[in-house]
Amino acid sequence: MPAAEISVVAVPVDAKTFIWFQAKGKEAEQPMIAALRIYAESQKQATQYSKNPDRLLIGTTELP
Repeated sequence: MPAAEISVVAVPVDAKTFIWFQAKGKEAEQPMIAALRIYAESQKQATQYSKNPDRLLIGTTELP
């Protein structure tokens, strides 16, 4: 992802979760970014499903 598309934010994270991510090593940011992306995608799909429950979404779609 190009740097121009990344926003830097401060997000409160409970200590146990942060320690778990830190245990991943120097690249701890990447799993955090992936977790947020997965969560956002699941919420997007849940919203789309609730608008059209006859359509099951499988796979991934691009986030706006």
